[in-house]
Amino acid sequence: MSLDPDALARITASTLAHYNARAEAFWAGTRDHDVRQNIEALLQAIGRRRPSRSSISAAAPAAT
Repeated sequence: MSLDPDALARITASTLAHYNARAEAFWAGTRDHDVRQNIEALLQAIGRRRPSRSSISAAAPAAT
């Protein structure tokens, strides 16, 4: 299925308007959400272990 550029532009504009109209309420409702359980579930689903803090720090770019 291919969309013509005008249809795609309308869909994109509608989607962004929907998200933008609800962004503040979404932020207020989720700003204190602890995502660790989400991360653990994702890593379990893909068969990986959570990296240690030291390996994350070693992989991070050096501060300039």
